[in-house]
Amino acid sequence: MHRHFIRGVMDGDGCIHGTSCKSGRECRAVDICGTYDFCCGTKKIIEKFLDINCMIICTNKRQNSDTYKLVVSGKNQCLKFLNWLYDDAELFLYRKYEIYLSKYRNVT
Repeated sequence: MHRHFIRGVMDGDGCIHGTSCKSGRECRAVDICGTYDFCCGTKKIIEKFLDINCMIICTNKRQNSDTYKLVVSGKNQCLKFLNWLYDDAELFLYRKYEIYLSKYRNVT
């Protein structure tokens, strides 16, 4: 299933953000790094299965890098994505799962 593979990639090359901005507003985002082709394919899967928007950002334009970042942002979209990713999951990086629980699941 796609979500198990995506969760594995996120555990290795992803980040779950849940921080307070200077304005006091909560900033939420999930990033997964990879090649442009990988990010495009993953974006299609996420948008198809979850009907949420994703962005693809080049991580280092000056270096002519082939490293990109797939970004899901916003509390509701991130929560929907992470719930899908971790639903009934038995294998995951516990440190990132803890961030999901503390920054997303327990927030209204």
